[in-house]
Amino acid sequence: MLDFSFEMLDEYTINVEYVFGSEKFIFNLFYSNDNWTIHPFDGILLKNRDLCRSVMSDLFQNKSFQIMLAKENIILSAIRSSVNLNPYEDEEPMPEPERLRGERYGGDGGGRAERSELDDFINSHTLDEILELERSLIEERTTLFKSVLQKMFMDGLGPGDSEFNQIQELVKAYKRASEDIAKIR
Repeated sequence: MLDFSFEMLDEYTINVEYVFGSEKFIFNLFYSNDNWTIHPFDGILLKNRDLCRSVMSDLFQNKSFQIMLAKENIILSAIRSSVNLNPYEDEEPMPEPERLRGERYGGDGGGRAERSELDDFINSHTLDEILELERSLIEERTTLFKSVLQKMFMDGLGPGDSEFNQIQELVKAYKRASEDIAKIR
């Protein structure tokens, strides 16, 4: 069994299969909003950040992967991951709404001098920018799952297959969400 293989779905989407240990993992490498993003499809990687970091680190060091990237003019250092791989970054509790309101509108944020990343994000973006960011994130996910549907279809699955139908419903849900966000403006 090859330790690395890939399939070009289109010029912006590449499915990657990589063997780590004795297990085969599937990734989707896609281009959206001027960025290449790699997304693991395997639940074990999505649930286990340490294993995901190990597998992706090993993949990035794989010479066949690096050659494929070079041939496709993709810079390795510019690839983002859809999974937070930082081992030291824990989720921060959500700030209190009063504190956010105070900082957003010039208050002292409830007396705290330091500001969280969420506070910085809210204070440095307009509502229109936040809505556009959400719309673009939803568009990325829609594109990703459309690619999944294409791959499933090419593998002989289609309407009538329960997993195909579920992914198709997910694409429809993302489209509805995008339309709903567009109405907020």
